[in-house]
Order: sequence, then structure tokens, then C-alpha cells
Amino acid sequence: LSLVPNGGLCERGQCGRCQGDCDADEDCADGLVCYQRDGDAPDEVPGCNGIGLPEQDYCVPASTGRGNDAAAEERMEGNVKGAWGGMDREGGG
Repeated sequence: LSLVPNGGLCERGQCGRCQGDCDADEDCADGLVCYQRDGDAPDEVPGCNGIGLPEQDYCVPASTGRGNDAAAEERMEGNVKGAWGGMDREGGG
């Protein structure tokens, strides 16, 4: 894992595999997506070796399925489940 030399901020298509800090899939090279990480704790980044720096997002292979859209959808699903108080939409638990 590494950050790009220009202060660590990717620009359109500039970041390669396991490079960051990206903000959107468009910041990554072809075939890569921006893996958005929550929180400030270092953790593993799918498809890369090593531990990511806190609050840094990295470009990963699209096959990991963890780009902006997937991460946003996952967060939305969590928010919907939380709003239903643990009940399914049919009213059961």
C-alpha cells in the first residue's frame, strides 16, 4: 500500500492498484475502484498486502466489489435496518 507522491491525493485515473488516497472510482486506473474505508483505525485493504493508513482510501481491483457504489449501498442497507429497529419490513422480527 502506498500514497501517491503529490501529497497523497489521487486525481482522475492517477492511482494504481493499492495506491491512495482516492475519493471516487474515477481517481483509480482502469479496472480499479476506490475502496472507501470507514473510521480512522488502520485495517486490511482487500486485494492488497499490508495495513492501510487511517482515514486513507485505496484503489483496489474491481473484482473485490468494494468501490464507492458497493460501500455506499452497504451503508444504506445498514441505515435501513437500523431504522426498522431490527424488524423486517413485513413487521416480524
